[in-house]
Amino acid sequence: MKRFLMMAVAVMMMTLTANAQTAKEQKDKVYDVCEVLPEYPGGTIALMKFLGENVVYPPEAAKRKEQGRVLVGFVVEKDGSISDTEILTHATPALDEAAVATVKKMPRWKPGMQDGKKVRVKFSVPITFRLK
Repeated sequence: MKRFLMMAVAVMMMTLTANAQTAKEQKDKVYDVCEVLPEYPGGTIALMKFLGENVVYPPEAAKRKEQGRVLVGFVVEKDGSISDTEILTHATPALDEAAVATVKKMPRWKPGMQDGKKVRVKFSVPITFRLK
């Protein structure tokens, strides 16, 4: 079986923005940016290791010699769990599905913080599928 080479995690650059919000909006708000970004346990290197060990190249995609990059978006919740996974950049249906399945297997993250409180934060991870 052919092996794949998975490329990298690019952590999005974020800047702090301030908006006046009601208490309810603040509670449920999903931040694009925050003071302290969510962090995968062990950091970026540990995240790359997790992805490298857990991404499964779909056999049908390998057979059809499909390759590509999938950008998976998700929300890191206040408890560090992952929710609201979505494909931001598609490759093929099989590769998209494999990328989302891998992201859903991630352990809890250290949540993002805003004004000293845990908040929900949007995040994304690129996963590249390449046959050797």
